[in-house]
Amino acid sequence: MNSKEPNANLVQYCLAFGTFVIDLTVGFWNLEFKEERMPAYLIGNIEVTDPAAYEEYKKRVAATVAAHGGRSLVRPGEAMEVLEGDWTPKRLVILEFPSAAKLKAWYNSPEYRPLLQIRLRSAKSSLVMVEGT
Repeated sequence: MNSKEPNANLVQYCLAFGTFVIDLTVGFWNLEFKEERMPAYLIGNIEVTDPAAYEEYKKRVAATVAAHGGRSLVRPGEAMEVLEGDWTPKRLVILEFPSAAKLKAWYNSPEYRPLLQIRLRSAKSSLVMVEGT
């Protein structure tokens, strides 16, 4: 073998290693940013027990949701039909956020905290968070 000719095994090794590094980098990038690309939904069933206090909550909550990138997909009072089972939500609320992290940031935010206390005093609630695609 001429000393100026590259060793075929060495070339194959370098190409394989380069491909591995690229795959590894892309894989880490996908893991790191996957959460930010996956929307999260808050689904709530609300039974209002103090309508006057709950009105104050309703007036102020939308601005806090929007400040965290969220939006309302379903508001109470919109047409609802049970297709299976006997579940009949009192007030069904569905909010969409850009990610679970943003939804949790809203729920735990200083802006929402006083409103949460109003809702807890003025309604019985069940809330779940689900991630979408």
